[in-house]
Amino acid sequence: MDIGSIFNTSFPLANKQWDVEICYNISHFELHGRQLENPWSCRQSLFQQNLAHGVSTWIIIQPPAHWTAGLDDLRAGETQHPLALHLRVISSAIANNTEYLEYLSSELTALVCICLNMP
Repeated sequence: MDIGSIFNTSFPLANKQWDVEICYNISHFELHGRQLENPWSCRQSLFQQNLAHGVSTWIIIQPPAHWTAGLDDLRAGETQHPLALHLRVISSAIANNTEYLEYLSSELTALVCICLNMP
């Protein structure tokens, strides 16, 4: 799943008459791999899920790099709650937060040292 993907999963529910659609855009930080002063980019991903009659259809545009980790269980047809993948969305979007905040902290510390004329 690189730029965009569509996939379906089935799930058992007592009442399969659901017809629900969930769509959101989420921002996250990732290393861009280019030789620039700031190694981080703020990226955006789109997730759309339609739950109808026991079938969950997803449209995913530019998912976070960590999104694909562990998706083999879905491809194997393993059943889980239809909203469980939203937890994967959140965890993959925040996977780099600690590293990114440490980078910002070090940049801010360097700036404060310059302002205070400290080595």
